[in-house]
Amino acid sequence: MNTQNTTDKQLVISYPHFGEYNVAIEILLKRIFSNAKVINPLPMTKKTLELGTLNSPEFVCVPFKYTLGNYIEAIEAGANVLFQAAGGCRFGYYGELQDQVLKDLGYDCKLVSLLNESTFKAKEFYIKMKEAGCALSYLGFLRHFLFAVRAVLVIDRLGRIYRKNSAFEVEKGSFRKARNDLYNELSNAKAYLELVKIQKKYTKIYNSIRLDKPEKPIRVLIVGEIYCVLEPSSNYYLEDKLAQNNIEIHRHADLEEAIRHNSYKDQQKQADNSQGYIKYVLESHGTHSVTSSVGAAFDGFDGIVHIKPFGCIPEISAMPVMIRLSAERKIPILYFSFDSHTSETGIQTRLEAFVDMMQMKKDKDTKGA
Repeated sequence: MNTQNTTDKQLVISYPHFGEYNVAIEILLKRIFSNAKVINPLPMTKKTLELGTLNSPEFVCVPFKYTLGNYIEAIEAGANVLFQAAGGCRFGYYGELQDQVLKDLGYDCKLVSLLNESTFKAKEFYIKMKEAGCALSYLGFLRHFLFAVRAVLVIDRLGRIYRKNSAFEVEKGSFRKARNDLYNELSNAKAYLELVKIQKKYTKIYNSIRLDKPEKPIRVLIVGEIYCVLEPSSNYYLEDKLAQNNIEIHRHADLEEAIRHNSYKDQQKQADNSQGYIKYVLESHGTHSVTSSVGAAFDGFDGIVHIKPFGCIPEISAMPVMIRLSAERKIPILYFSFDSHTSETGIQTRLEAFVDMMQMKKDKDTKGA
C-alpha cells in the first residue's frame, strides 16, 4: 500500500468526481495551486464504488462510498492533499469520518473539507485553501475563484440547452461532440473575457445543431439530492437514458442555483411560495425538490423523476409531499433510491414503463383537448 508524506514531497492534490464540473474544479485548483500537481479523478467505474463500499460503514449513503473510492484511487496515483465539498445534510460530517477511514487504511494524506455551511463565504473558502498550501493573497485567490465561477456559469447555461435538445438531434453525436469541444476550450482559457466569448460561441453552435423535435415533446424534470442528480455515474446515466427516449430534460439542481439560492432564507422563501405544499424548510435539497416539482406540475410538465441516495432524510421528507402533488395534479413521478447494490437492469425496466405511462397520458390529453 502506498503512503504519502505531505511534509517532504511535492504538493499533489485531487478531488472527488463531480460530473461535468470536473472541468471548473480543475481550472480553479491549477490556478490557485500553481506550485502543485493536480490529479484529476479517474473515470468512475465499478471498481471505484467497490473500493468505497468495502471501506465504508454499511448504511452510509452512496455519495460517501463513491467519493471515498475516488480518494483511494487518487492516493494510489500519488495525491497527498484531498478536497471534499460537504453538504447541508449528514454529508457535512463525512469529511472527518472519511479522513479517519483513510488514516486507518494507512494513508498519510490531508483531507480538507469545504463548504460545510449552507451559506457560502469566500473568505472562509480562502482560509481553507491557505491551510492546504495556497500561496496567493486573498485578492489573487478571489480573481482565480471568480474565473472558475464564470466557467461554472458557462457549463450550466450551455448544459440547459444540451438537456432540452440533445434527444432530438438529426445527426447523432452532434451535441456530445460540441460539449467535448466546449470543455476543451474552457480548460485552455486564460482570460475572463475569453470565457464570455466561449459561451457566446457555443450557444450559437448548440442552437445551430439540426433538430427533429416535435412541437410538444415529453418534458421531464429531474429533482433530488444534488450529488446523485449531478454525478451521472451515481444515477446510472439517467439523463442519457431519458434522451434516448426522445424526452426534453430539465433538472432543478446545478451549481449556479446552489451558489445563488441555497441559504436558509432563500429556501424558506421558496417554501412560502410552494402553493401550500410545504410550510417549513426540509434542509439540504429537499425544499428544492418539492418547490421545483410544484412549479413543473403547474407548468404542464409530463413527468418528474426524483432521485436520492438510499436513506437520504431530506429527500425522504420530500416524498410524501410529492406523492400528494402527483395525485392532485395528475403528474407521474418516478422515484429512484440508489445504493451500492442498485441494478441497472431494474432502472431501465422502470424507466421504460414510466416513459410509456407519460406517452399514453399525453396521447389521451391530446385527444381530449
